Amino acid sequence: MVFCCKRHDHEDKCVSAPCSCPLPDCDFVGSSKNLSLHFTNKHANLAKRFCYNQRIPIALDKQQKYFVLQEQAEGSLFILNNGVELYGNVINVSCIGRSSRNTQFFYDLLVMNGGSSVVLKSFTEFVPAWIEHTPLERFLVVPNDFVGSCGKLKLELCIWRKPPESPAVL
Repeated sequence: MVFCCKRHDHEDKCVSAPCSCPLPDCDFVGSSKNLSLHFTNKHANLAKRFCYNQRIPIALDKQQKYFVLQEQAEGSLFILNNGVELYGNVINVSCIGRSSRNTQFFYDLLVMNGGSSVVLKSFTEFVPAWIEHTPLERFLVVPNDFVGSCGKLKLELCIWRKPPESPAVL
């Protein structure tokens, strides 16, 4: 039983609360566990599969609004958000699902261009649905001159289930 005054807290953290498929053409809504199964069964080829604690190379078109990642063992879905601004790209990572006291994800995001690099060490926000937006919190600004001649940003991403014990070096 959930008391009315605690309802909002419960809805924010309940793993059974509805989450939406992040793909614009799909109207699936279900628990985060069911969303993971849905995505694996219906859209597996539309996400980059990865393992926690390992670097993930990503080539992102400068104008591409998002990039979907799915963890191989648990099936958790993550969205790399990409907003385009005059000075460059604004990027962060969100997890599609509900937060819980036992779950938090941390990440390093690295972009390199020749001898220069920019890096963000942060944690994911939990969202029940992906909505197109320019990241407003905890984001990496990638200057325009980091875009390759083919119009792509080359990124490296590493996601952890708990914070790394020592600073991660990508």
